[in-house]
Amino acid sequence: MHQIGNTESGEFSYVQALKTVGKNIKDYQKGDTDTNHQYLDIRFENDRLVILVETKNSFNRWDHNKIRKQLQDYVRYEKAYSDKKIIAMLIETDGDDIWVWHGQSVIIDEEHRKKEETILKSFEEYENIVFGKVNDKIKVVDSIKILNEMLH
Repeated sequence: MHQIGNTESGEFSYVQALKTVGKNIKDYQKGDTDTNHQYLDIRFENDRLVILVETKNSFNRWDHNKIRKQLQDYVRYEKAYSDKKIIAMLIETDGDDIWVWHGQSVIIDEEHRKKEETILKSFEEYENIVFGKVNDKIKVVDSIKILNEMLH
């Protein structure tokens, strides 16, 4: 897992990213927002999962519909850019709130928000949530051997 930023400020530019796969961001921008969002604050990825993080100082200072819509824009761009599973987050920098979305479509609205997820997890933990925990085969075999020895 590693953080990917492709601008001098460390943000992730979807204009640049989509260009590398022969796509134009304008084809994915909807004309229903005041701003055409292009720069995601933080993006983590590995070979099968990407975590999109948009930070806000305090959710109370923002129109919740607007910030959810901004994150939905980034999810749309990411789907055009990669075929990885997506976890999308809004995180407060001046508070403790964290809003998380994931699932089949990654629909960013209040109804689909994972309200039980209020604490930031590790990349590995999010990977386990999305793909399910993969047991270490050697540990499983060893456990079965120990269990068999105990039973006989």
